[in-house]
Amino acid sequence: MDRKETSRTRAAHAGHVGHIARIAHVALMMACAIAGGLGLADTAAASDASTATTPAHTTVPATPPAAALAASHVPATDPPAMCTRRLDRPERDPSLRAQTLRTPGGAIAYYRFGKGEPIVLVTGYRATLEEWDANFLAALARRHEVIVFDNRGVGQSRGAGDDAAADAGANFGIEDMAHDTATLIRALGLTRPTLLGWSMGGMIAQQLAVDQPELIGRLVLLSTQAPGRQGVPVSPPVLATLDGHSPHPYADVMRVLFPPSAQPAALRCFVDAMFRPLDYAAAPFPPRTAAVQARLLERWRDAERIYAHLRHLSLPTTVIAGRQDAILSPVNATVLARAVPHARLVWFDDGGHALMYQYPDALASALDAPR
Repeated sequence: MDRKETSRTRAAHAGHVGHIARIAHVALMMACAIAGGLGLADTAAASDASTATTPAHTTVPATPPAAALAASHVPATDPPAMCTRRLDRPERDPSLRAQTLRTPGGAIAYYRFGKGEPIVLVTGYRATLEEWDANFLAALARRHEVIVFDNRGVGQSRGAGDDAAADAGANFGIEDMAHDTATLIRALGLTRPTLLGWSMGGMIAQQLAVDQPELIGRLVLLSTQAPGRQGVPVSPPVLATLDGHSPHPYADVMRVLFPPSAQPAALRCFVDAMFRPLDYAAAPFPPRTAAVQARLLERWRDAERIYAHLRHLSLPTTVIAGRQDAILSPVNATVLARAVPHARLVWFDDGGHALMYQYPDALASALDAPR
């Protein structure tokens, strides 16, 4: 690895640690999520399953009693995919180039690849489009036209005015980011695409689904937070870890981002598994933009209007979560699946917060499973 690549890798490590740390300010999670199942046996079991091909997920109805949901159990059987170097990763295509849409709210940088029904992916807090797992995107691109983009003021979605606005502490909210997503959908001429939001991106997707449901064909909420007062506070031990109160912050963040069985692969291969197009140059994240995003995430706890409207949403909706998500409690998935009429709830038994890194093929298949 040359000096330039080493520097880029370190920057990616630091950027992701910051992203996960700030998600914690609005995350719903249970303290026992980390403690549950820690041990060498889990890691060995995942290794023994490396030749299995059955997807590690199951679909359960969204309406049974809480006890029935909690009792649903499907063992993890997918092989670890994080360290796999696939030849069909989209960024390996030399013709892939970033494109930029100029809007009144600033520039939106995006990539568009694959063939089939369109799917728009909205990423999380302080994350750039690089933080999508490249193997997951490759699996999607076999059946979909995939659109990934940087949120307002992040990565390459920063025009000349964006930097000045961020430095001045400009205030924007989830509503503005949802409007940005709607603007991109319209500008690209997409007809009712699937909209997938991960983590904070799931909050943006909920907002857009409530404000402009006519733009969306299907809604997918991945490892995200329910709106309003249904949340619970972040546990102090996990918050301390995410704040970097550790001599090994990257390793410790990997330990809360992934369940025990996936941590060895994450420590070795997380950065290499990221979607990193050749022409993409990540820009430093403005501190003021981080503060703005932190405030809008805090306000999501007051989004009772969104929760009320979700209860009348008619969009086909899939809620997906990992049972071992230590950053956003699986309780979020239950709340969301019960709020949206006829929602489909998909559990990954050994899944953490970043399911796309653990189960790229199974997750892609879960999106397209028949209702």
